[in-house]
Amino acid sequence: MSDDISWDRAAIARLEKIGGRKLVREMLGIVLDYVPKKLEAAREGERAGDPDAIQRAVHPIRSSAANVGARAVQGLADRIERLAMDKQMEPIPPLLRELEAAFDRVLPELERERDAP
Repeated sequence: MSDDISWDRAAIARLEKIGGRKLVREMLGIVLDYVPKKLEAAREGERAGDPDAIQRAVHPIRSSAANVGARAVQGLADRIERLAMDKQMEPIPPLLRELEAAFDRVLPELERERDAP
């Protein structure tokens, strides 16, 4: 387990309390499958200069990250979503790169947790 503040292990404990390891595995499986697809959709929106597409892509990333305690991912997705809603495209590209990097950093922890007995 990581001591990195970008991941709040307590979120996993809350999920486990609600639905046991099965719910934890299901939620993490969804996040691990879904977030990369939504990141790609956000990049497509960026390439197209479409803030609405970016907003639609990062909103579920924010929600999913919150559910599993990926705080850095959640925070960045929230910032990007607000910028996209305000049609402020200029700061979004570097933030999307930060979002991808934050997800890459927490990915091993989430995979380990999903695969834990």
